[in-house]
Amino acid sequence: MKILIYAEDFYPSVGGVQNSSRLIAEHLSRRGDDVTVLTRTSEAGNTEFPFTILRNPPRDILRRTIARVDLVYLNGLGLGVFLYAKLRGKKTVMTYRDLTMVCPKGTKWKGTQPCVNNASPVVCIPCLRADPDNDNRILRRLIRPPLKSFISFFVDANVCTNRFGLERFKLHKKRLIFNGIDTRVFTPPESRKAGKHMTIVFIGRLIPEKGCQVLLGALGILKQKNYPFRAVICGDGPYRSSLINLADKYDIRNDVDFTGTRTGEALVETLQQADIAVVPSLIDEPFGLSAVEAMACELPVIASNVGGLGIMVKETGLLFERGDVSGLAEQLTHLAENPALRRRLGENGRSVTLSIYDSELMAESYYRLFHELCS
Repeated sequence: MKILIYAEDFYPSVGGVQNSSRLIAEHLSRRGDDVTVLTRTSEAGNTEFPFTILRNPPRDILRRTIARVDLVYLNGLGLGVFLYAKLRGKKTVMTYRDLTMVCPKGTKWKGTQPCVNNASPVVCIPCLRADPDNDNRILRRLIRPPLKSFISFFVDANVCTNRFGLERFKLHKKRLIFNGIDTRVFTPPESRKAGKHMTIVFIGRLIPEKGCQVLLGALGILKQKNYPFRAVICGDGPYRSSLINLADKYDIRNDVDFTGTRTGEALVETLQQADIAVVPSLIDEPFGLSAVEAMACELPVIASNVGGLGIMVKETGLLFERGDVSGLAEQLTHLAENPALRRRLGENGRSVTLSIYDSELMAESYYRLFHELCS
């Protein structure tokens, strides 16, 4: 079968969409399909792939490519590609990974606080106007959720990557295919040795929405209780200096290591050397990638009970309410005092990741869906 995969960004650009597009394309190629990846990322890089990559092709080449394939898969909305495909009568599949179905900004963040309201012009227009990054595209952003909902009528399968999207996104012909990670890369250490200090890891962008300030507040409480710990903050962003100031305020600066962004082997090694992973997001995360990566490394996860993140961690970790500093401190204390519970939660997390969130399972599910639609 001939398949065209559209991904606005692709290698060498790095991110969740880029990675999932690559994994799916590689799996389909191994299964014998003729795969072409279409992307706007112009830089080619040096890596060779077992499939064709079209980078910003002219319209005539794009049309000829669409004309020869059996199915067009859009890993995110590409309106022009979608319209070409429908005009040619091609089967189409689209995946929805972010919050733009329930928030025109895609962040569920209003000013300095999480937005808990349903999207509507009354709620969203003032928020978009106040956004310093609105770049005069308020109308374009405002119509994005209803536009995607309307387009879903004409898509043969609309894929949600988590239960939150399946329940909350106003789409038609929904399918559920969970996000996946490479569990051959994210693996537990041969042994996790108990040290003098409890090592707590946070992975994410350093922006208010990700809630690292909540973790620092909870660590301040642990410091007051004389619990020995070491915290590793993996990530970077505009909120970094404010977080360092908070660490000074809570008298934990010497206990917290701001490492900057870590990827690849360095990220896996960080997870393998930690004892607890914390995901304190303040927004309705549809999926928790950092939580799944930690689970794959047999780390117990403490997460805020928001969006799909809370649904995902509920069965394998511990939850606390959004922004609840003392609640997070209580959960950290609970795990610090219960090594057997840490071990059990970590093992359960690894088991769930292998059975639900493995990248091979994700890619095979797309393979079966594509062949089902074209059979």
